[in-house]
Amino acid sequence: MTRPVDELLNRPGGLAERLYGMRRAAGLGTGQLASQLGWVPSKVTKIQRGQQRPAVEDITAWVEACGHPESASELLDLLAEVEAVHWRWQQRLTRGQPAVQEDLDAAVRAATVIRSAQVAVVPGLLQTAGYARSIITMFRYLVNAPPDDVEATVAARMLRQDVLGEPGRTFEFVITENVLRRRVGGAQVMHGQLDRLLRLSELPHITLAIFPDDAGDPAVFPYQGFLMLDGRVILDLPSGEVRFAPEDAGAWVRMMDAALAGSVTGDEARALIAAASAALRT
Repeated sequence: MTRPVDELLNRPGGLAERLYGMRRAAGLGTGQLASQLGWVPSKVTKIQRGQQRPAVEDITAWVEACGHPESASELLDLLAEVEAVHWRWQQRLTRGQPAVQEDLDAAVRAATVIRSAQVAVVPGLLQTAGYARSIITMFRYLVNAPPDDVEATVAARMLRQDVLGEPGRTFEFVITENVLRRRVGGAQVMHGQLDRLLRLSELPHITLAIFPDDAGDPAVFPYQGFLMLDGRVILDLPSGEVRFAPEDAGAWVRMMDAALAGSVTGDEARALIAAASAALRT
């Protein structure tokens, strides 16, 4: 599976870790290396933390300053892989947001166990059209997508939700309580969204869990929203998609399990949803 940009930069043994280790092995501090290369120290810091993609000349200068010019070829191969993944993501965006939704739809339909944790918005599979339209409109500005993409993207997201009614799948969703109170699209849109959550929570093959605001230890707060498809993890970020294969997804599996353990389900979850709905009226 092609690994997206952020994961490629930061995976164990990846480009960022290799450059960091090389600097340390050479006995150079961040400021010392920056001084040798004529950079500001923050550039060294960002590259070795995987927060900035280095250029070819950056890697060449780095390995020479650290006394390992023979490593340039291997590290440049890693950089080429990162650049290729970044290019593919940009190409996806040029096809428009509906194409991105269709790609995700295919991945969801190929899975039998779908798990999702969200800390800012309702999961896409559970959104109403009005709620989805508000989220997609906001996201369009972040990625500079064409304005006429919105309705087609909403339609693609709604089409994906057909999978909720198909047999042979199980669904687990964790939503933090604050998501229920965030008025995405205004009060009327949120009323419709909360009503949908109440209806879906009654279905036997869907676990809808709410992580309460007052949940304490040993509950683990899901600090990053993510989607799991048969163990594969997808992070949907404004800058692109980050995917982890099952062998790299252990931390996310543990986070999901802990978030579920710290959440409420059934009547307790529905009580929190109903309370949020009632608050909209006041």
